[in-house]
Amino acid sequence: MEGVPDLTRSSGKHTEGHHLIRCLAPEEPKKAPSVEEQLVSLETRLDNMQTRFDDFSNRIGQLLNKLGSNIG
Repeated sequence: MEGVPDLTRSSGKHTEGHHLIRCLAPEEPKKAPSVEEQLVSLETRLDNMQTRFDDFSNRIGQLLNKLGSNIG
């Protein structure tokens, strides 16, 4: 058989009859985000945190108002 090396393996002689194993091409190295992209990402995360903090503060205020009205 042409194209099949004459190799002996622990499982026997190498043949064309075995299953193929597909390999993925190596991944391209990821480009590091620019300073501007990092700042935009950070600003977005801070905005989200501020929104969540404001919602949390409002809920705490509502709970305190309910507790105060139940006491008095």
